Amino acid sequence: MPPLPTPGDVLRVQFYSTDDASRQAGSRFFVNYTGGTPGSGTLTTLASSIASEWATNIAPIVHSNEDLVKVVITDLSSDTGAEGVWDGSHAGGLGGPELIASACVVVDHQILRRYRGGHPRTYLRAGDATKLATMNEWTTAFQTVALAAWEAWIAAVLATTVGGITLNNIVNVSWYSGNTVFMTPSGRARNIPKLRVTPLVDEVQSSTVLLKVGSQRRRLDI
Repeated sequence: MPPLPTPGDVLRVQFYSTDDASRQAGSRFFVNYTGGTPGSGTLTTLASSIASEWATNIAPIVHSNEDLVKVVITDLSSDTGAEGVWDGSHAGGLGGPELIASACVVVDHQILRRYRGGHPRTYLRAGDATKLATMNEWTTAFQTVALAAWEAWIAAVLATTVGGITLNNIVNVSWYSGNTVFMTPSGRARNIPKLRVTPLVDEVQSSTVLLKVGSQRRRLDI
């Protein structure tokens, strides 16, 4: 399968956590940058810094049985862009009753462009049962705290300068637009997303934390 077209000077930041080292959850965000093409050493240093800032800003809203264990940063400026990886362990700080493994905080990002499919989002394995107002909603107090934690983390990430590159803003990258209808041999129609020739990159204008408890369906055995 050919690589996706490059969105330009953009980094993909993936982060992974585990609960009791038995199940893994991951999410990601994108950051645009200036200052040249980063190498693997630069990205590894940046991944370590992002993990440290997670421990400072996000860990206090995460259960103590949940550990950040990996950060992977990939340069998307070409299909051979460098990658940097941090492996370690940063534990959360909450001690209340644990939630089910799929429960998460949903950070909803607003961009200027409207498109079908909703807003870009980032998922955080965070909170405990004491932060719930109902079975399906966080307390408004925790909603405020979670948003402040996210904003503080991203502010710290964007303030990091390493290897001559400057991180400018978190962004949304759109690789697909519309669908092509494909007829299967059985005669059933199937929509296949159409790849853009040039991806669209939208700067995130602001973010909110949804009051409703999210469900992070993709959890991996490790």
